[in-house]
Amino acid sequence: MWPSQAITLEVRSRVQQSPYLEQCCLWMCAKASYHQAEADIAMLMGIRVSAKTQERIVKWVVLPDPVSEAPVHELALDGGMVLVRTPKGAPSDWRQYHSIRVNRGGVGWRGLSNPMPYSVGCSPYPSLRS
Repeated sequence: MWPSQAITLEVRSRVQQSPYLEQCCLWMCAKASYHQAEADIAMLMGIRVSAKTQERIVKWVVLPDPVSEAPVHELALDGGMVLVRTPKGAPSDWRQYHSIRVNRGGVGWRGLSNPMPYSVGCSPYPSLRS
């Protein structure tokens, strides 16, 4: 990339991604794993940005401190593993879930991530091991 192109595209020095591509990477990384974000960016934008580069982009960003509209009196965090059932004959997946609740005000954010193939004897829960 020529210096004049970098100025026009507002690309910082020593960075190969445009600000828009960085923003898209940040959105994809916030919703899924770095590897999934790599696949999503390649599919949606036609540009391959490796999972490691996605991770570096996330670590470079300086986020402002969050500001709460109301005082936080209570904060609850939870997480665990769930066995996701699949059609008969297909292997089941273990997935992690995460949730957060502030001031008992609704569910907050929660989501499933990290599919883990299920096989007999490999359950994270002792009661489900054979």
